[in-house]
Amino acid sequence: MPHFIDFSRLQKWKSKAFNITSYERIDLLPNTDGYRWSYSDLSLEEKIPVSQEADYTLAIINSPLDGNFYARRLQNNRIIISTFEIADILAASDIPLENYVLRMLYKYSITYKQSHKIPVTGEGILSHDETRVCLFDMTPIKTDLAYSTERLGLCDECKADLKRSGVPASFLDGIEAEIKKIKKGTYYRIVSFIKRKPLLAITISVISALLLNILSSIFYEVFLAKLFR
Repeated sequence: MPHFIDFSRLQKWKSKAFNITSYERIDLLPNTDGYRWSYSDLSLEEKIPVSQEADYTLAIINSPLDGNFYARRLQNNRIIISTFEIADILAASDIPLENYVLRMLYKYSITYKQSHKIPVTGEGILSHDETRVCLFDMTPIKTDLAYSTERLGLCDECKADLKRSGVPASFLDGIEAEIKKIKKGTYYRIVSFIKRKPLLAITISVISALLLNILSSIFYEVFLAKLFR
């Protein structure tokens, strides 16, 4: 992986929806066998091991996948997600790759809860074309991932569909509470706020500077002035 992913952060992430039971690394992959140096599902089926203990396996690769998808679902509850192009898209918005991986973990944990398996690519799973800042945004235009990963949520339509299919409301409520904690770093959130609302940011800065000046003057007069007179 040429892009940095903090796997220790992922393994320490506390969730009632999933638990990461193991982490393995495959250092040497075979040559690509698909269009424009992509990996076919068949090639990855042969390389990614089937877990006998976990409900599903999530593999991460930096190469293109079939159809230039960013995720493919394989037989035996295996999912492969790619950082190809995604890493640059998210970096441009200062979104950590860990947030992208967490989004996919939550999405497929809900899918497993709903279907008791991970359907292969081509078999339908819950998704919608429209980008609603929802875990189930299809995001066929990869750049939309910046919107669906910066802030995570579940849209009302998806929640209703999941409840109708038997997913407990308490499970979904717990996930919504957890994914609200998945954010960019504080510094980058401040930068994003300034970019989106520059006039408001300048106003806040000016008011803060004035208040700080007033408080400093009061502090000086009350506590320090007598020492210098």
